[in-house]
Amino acid sequence: MWITSQRQRTWWRNLQGGAPVTLVLQGETRLARGLAIEEPAEVADSLAAYLKLAPGLARYFDVGLDAGGEPIMEDIARAAEQRVVVRIDLVK
Repeated sequence: MWITSQRQRTWWRNLQGGAPVTLVLQGETRLARGLAIEEPAEVADSLAAYLKLAPGLARYFDVGLDAGGEPIMEDIARAAEQRVVVRIDLVK
């Protein structure tokens, strides 16, 4: 599971370096590990992958689409400066 947040928010800082988290998914409590991704290049890579899967959401990140419907990488790089990505991995 991937979550994005604006960099100026503070909640994601609890997950710097990784931390255990508990999620409730479809009524079931699941153990997981959360990791905040802060490095702008890594955030940009994550956003690019996400927006290639869901280009319709690009507008929420102020990312334009090129003539082929692909996210514009310069816009993604700019958005990555303002955001972090949190990766949540379920524990089996």
